[in-house]
Amino acid sequence: MPFKPSILVIINFRARATDITPQDLHTLHSQIIDDVNRDGQRWIPGAVVKGQSVIRTMVISYLSEERHLQGLQAALQAARNTLRTALKIKGSRLSQSVTDVPQIAAN
Repeated sequence: MPFKPSILVIINFRARATDITPQDLHTLHSQIIDDVNRDGQRWIPGAVVKGQSVIRTMVISYLSEERHLQGLQAALQAARNTLRTALKIKGSRLSQSVTDVPQIAAN
């Protein structure tokens, strides 16, 4: 049987916020990551790409299904909603969506 290479899906994205320093954006990403990972249902890391803080998502299990990605999307949006109020208090704004998290659909 010929070897068939696996596909590793990696998505990097950033929160869009106004009037925020790169260090504060990194802190914001860390808070989003902590909030998403808190319940133990999923795990996403942060990373630095070309000197900029990003949130990274990797689909590494062949057992992952559309519902898992939809759960991640919901968790990201919930984290955004939680942090939006805190940013308003500090005078910054977090956009309506966490970098327009793409709609996930099975092929």
